[in-house]
Amino acid sequence: MRNFPAHRRAVRLAAASGLTVALVGASLANTSFAASPVEQSTPPDATATAVAAADKAVNALGLRKSSAEQFVRLGVVEGGDATTQDVFYVNYDKTYQGLPVVGGDAVVSTDAAGNVLSTMVASKAPIAVSTTPKLTSARATTAARGSFTSVAATGKPELVVLVVDQPKPILAWRVPVSGKAKHAGHDHGTGDTQELVYVDAATGRVAYNSEMTASGTGTGVWNRTGLSFGTTLSGGTYRMTDPARPGLSCIDYSTNAVMSDADDVWGSASRTDKVSGCVDVMYVAKGEWDLLKNWYGRNGLNGSGSWADAEVGLPDINAYWNHSANPGGVTFGYNNQNQWITATDVVAHEYGHGLDALTPSGISGGRTQEAVADIWGAITEAYLNNPNDKPDYTVGEQVNLVGQGPIRHMYKPDNVSGHPNCWSTSLPTSVHAAAGPMNHWFYLLAEGTNPTNGQPVSPTCNSTTLTGIGIQEAGRIFYNAMLMKTSGMTYGKYRISTLQAAKNLDATCAKYNKVKAAWAAVNLGAQPGEPTC
Repeated sequence: MRNFPAHRRAVRLAAASGLTVALVGASLANTSFAASPVEQSTPPDATATAVAAADKAVNALGLRKSSAEQFVRLGVVEGGDATTQDVFYVNYDKTYQGLPVVGGDAVVSTDAAGNVLSTMVASKAPIAVSTTPKLTSARATTAARGSFTSVAATGKPELVVLVVDQPKPILAWRVPVSGKAKHAGHDHGTGDTQELVYVDAATGRVAYNSEMTASGTGTGVWNRTGLSFGTTLSGGTYRMTDPARPGLSCIDYSTNAVMSDADDVWGSASRTDKVSGCVDVMYVAKGEWDLLKNWYGRNGLNGSGSWADAEVGLPDINAYWNHSANPGGVTFGYNNQNQWITATDVVAHEYGHGLDALTPSGISGGRTQEAVADIWGAITEAYLNNPNDKPDYTVGEQVNLVGQGPIRHMYKPDNVSGHPNCWSTSLPTSVHAAAGPMNHWFYLLAEGTNPTNGQPVSPTCNSTTLTGIGIQEAGRIFYNAMLMKTSGMTYGKYRISTLQAAKNLDATCAKYNKVKAAWAAVNLGAQPGEPTC
């Protein structure tokens, strides 16, 4: 067991994800799916007005079916425009007779005057279950272990009410397990996965699995020379710890020590040099912090002024969010040429998983989580606009992970075999292949079908022609949609939340219509309960 600095544990986790194949989980604590409150940039009275309106709305819309059900407010995040911050997202968890309800969470959005714009709920199902289990926690742990071919560790079981993916709510034991899971779809390769396994407390049936893994100046491996980033000086030694961005450091995986240097000039042209890999990470993470602040008004990865650290040097052909060696941070391995995979889109992809984990309800499900991270990789490339890694919509084109070029193409996903351009009810079980339609949707929203800025032509699934709104604005809509996530996110739920976000941000309905047309262009049609404009 490695020893970790205390600041690594300060980042609140919801899940963990890797770039492409193998993914490794973090410590086996029971996880709270919550967003950290954002640092206030608007007057406190506006925030208080929004919270009061949300509290009233969440208790007045028939979402509580009995006095045994209660909503617990988790936090409020300011969205909207980066300068005005005029939309508020207040998120809640539900309890039933004091037990957590998995799939009972809600997010209420309001404006600064306290007018409710939307209420997103994971489920409106009434709850009427006995809170006395027939199955012991020990038997539940045995059942949970049975869904793995090999088990590295288990955590303490906890009683919950399970609503997600159930015909009706049930009492369940939530058991954290890490190891090699039997079920398909998570692309872990040879690596371990960490999951929350839900076992029916009456029958011992495994009812649901929730994945917690998803796989100074200097010269960088991929972003080249003249890169600037924050360092600290102590006792005549410079360290890769950014004083302006709390939590952001780069660590040598082998020594578990923050990279240090005598003259604050870092890196070399070698793509196998770990220091150079860390230069890339510090530069990209600084850029992603600035992007979130300057374009979307978010203060750090967790929304309240903290980032997450990084390790370079993992002996694995992959990169990870929430690797067991670095809980609450990112970890980077190498490609099949032993070069560190710290290009902009890879670093920003992993921190994109972190952003997903630290917004309401945690890591997105429904085969959407890899697209979420890919989108943040593309947005970060656009923000940095580095001529050595020009903005594009391919994933991993520089690092050439396994010697076959990009691992995903957002503008035409089927450039990679088995990755569909269009949504259907039979998406691939691989979460990476299943990213195709959402990546395609985002590209069409941002760039359209025939961009004039040098980006490639993109086909549609319904033979329509679209004009994009630009990646900054597409990202703003997507970020605000993420602030309305609830448990069990799916393609359909993302259609609903992105339409609602566009409506919240633009009263003219012009952006709403663009979002709607882009979803139609990837064959995802209207969903029950979606907003109109």
